[in-house]
Amino acid sequence: MSTPSELTAYKAFIDGLISRRGTLTYRLQAFSAGEWPREHAGKFDSLPEDIRDAIRAIMISTAEAATHDLLAYLDEQDVRLEAGGVPLPHAPYGSPLHEDWALRVQNLPWYDEEE
Repeated sequence: MSTPSELTAYKAFIDGLISRRGTLTYRLQAFSAGEWPREHAGKFDSLPEDIRDAIRAIMISTAEAATHDLLAYLDEQDVRLEAGGVPLPHAPYGSPLHEDWALRVQNLPWYDEEE
């Protein structure tokens, strides 16, 4: 059974991964507004907005799939994680790490916070 501090660390780990999504999302939103990094400046300006939106969606889903696959692999290999010196519980809700992450990506509440 997980201790409250271990469960809090587990939640913080997953939510921390999700917070990193903001960097990619920000960059892709800037791209759709024509503010891409200098080395790509002007290369996408002629594309219609719907094509830029499709490229952005593909890039976001690719990044999310990579995170999902990494977490699934960690589960398959029975890798045990630790954050800030606190061991993260293994499947504290009975579901694997990548499934908990996928639910939180959808902005769903934690199982113990459902109403």
